[in-house]
Amino acid sequence: MSVERREGCKRAHNHEEASKARGSFRFPRSGLPYFGQAIGVLMEDPKGTEGRLTRIPGDVGNGSTFDFPVQYKVMWGVYNWDIVNKKPTKETEQKVIKYAKELEMEGVRSIGTYCGFMSYFQPALSAAVEIPVFSSSLLQVPLVSRLIGRDRRVGIITFDSSELSEEHLIRAGIDDSIPIAIFGLDMLPPDRSWYDIREPKPDKRLELVEDRLVYSAKQLVSMNQDIGAIVFECTNLPPGAEAVQEATGLPVFDVTTLLNWAYNAVVRRRFVGFV
Repeated sequence: MSVERREGCKRAHNHEEASKARGSFRFPRSGLPYFGQAIGVLMEDPKGTEGRLTRIPGDVGNGSTFDFPVQYKVMWGVYNWDIVNKKPTKETEQKVIKYAKELEMEGVRSIGTYCGFMSYFQPALSAAVEIPVFSSSLLQVPLVSRLIGRDRRVGIITFDSSELSEEHLIRAGIDDSIPIAIFGLDMLPPDRSWYDIREPKPDKRLELVEDRLVYSAKQLVSMNQDIGAIVFECTNLPPGAEAVQEATGLPVFDVTTLLNWAYNAVVRRRFVGFV
């Protein structure tokens, strides 16, 4: 091998090593013939209860919710009841990590999930992969609290307040210094049960989601007059965000605000304009 060729190979190797040191945004390592899905979303096994839901626009499981391509990955063998749990098992954690690593290998630049209760796995996931993990909309709560001031509470609407544990909150960065108030869909009265809205027609489902969420938000605010913003834990709730904002006059954060932020961070674009 000539001196020039050896030097060229050395420079290429050094460049590759430098690229690895700088970050992990590299071409897909899986050899799969598709590109450009910057955000990957982990989804539960559809054999579970949630699999029967009609995921309308706004839901994290509807691709048209986002203005960018999304790579979905079903976590076969991981059911909703494994996740919406005060203390998920180590076995479930290992399965979730396995699928997160698969998404990383397929070339996504960041990972989101189908459920806010996945905050439980945030430390393990972020340690297991080289790309950012946005496991739960609850990650926004500390930031939202700073935005509205510590004299006002962040209202959290969750799928099940009885299962949302202190550990879920802590792993999302929510400690005792952050004033919050929680309302769960499990607290809805029987005539507004969340479980009654498994409606296959998108327009009807949207109507029911908005009704349940506006009721929940009004209850939350009436019980806590100092609420300055609302965060939806559950990723099925964003279709009702506009209705809740209209009813309360408050900022509303959810998984879509989280993943839009994630995308804009991991896919920067050149600015176009004039001076």
